[in-house]
Amino acid sequence: MTSNTKKDAENALWHALEERRDDIRAARLWSGRSEQQHQRFYEAHAAGRLIDDLVAGLKRRATREGGDPVQLTAMAQLITHGLPIWEQVVIRPGEPWSDCLKSPRVQEGAERAIEAAEEWANWH
Repeated sequence: MTSNTKKDAENALWHALEERRDDIRAARLWSGRSEQQHQRFYEAHAAGRLIDDLVAGLKRRATREGGDPVQLTAMAQLITHGLPIWEQVVIRPGEPWSDCLKSPRVQEGAERAIEAAEEWANWH
């Protein structure tokens, strides 16, 4: 993938993450933790490493079970209200960034996070 293509993919992903943030704010589900997470996305995007950071994080997630209860509670709240968690945005098929995030470990990490949040939503 050329650097311009990757930059275009990162810009499209950043735009999708900003739309997600706006939807969460409109639903009044925005929290300080959400703001910190979005700020990290912003900083990674500004440094040209948004996709690389998300890939690294999702690969780490692929090797872990469960999750932080505070984080899972926030994720479950979004899912319960029909809003996507960022992992769902990242693995949406057919997006400009999809080719950058298609490795099996990245997909597995995202799927584990989504499953953990859905299970938390069903049990809490």
